[in-house]
Amino acid sequence: MPTGPDWIHEIKYDGYRLRVERSGKTVRLFARNGRDWTRRFPGSSRQR
Repeated sequence: MPTGPDWIHEIKYDGYRLRVERSGKTVRLFARNGRDWTRRFPGSSRQR
């Protein structure tokens, strides 16, 4: 498990492992290969 102040947690569900990046109210999701998966999970990545 990664450590440091920039890491909150790492979760793996149903074969997907995604990195979450947040900048202000914008959240983006990235696969391990660096591809942006934000549009595949619109409910998880909408602005709040």
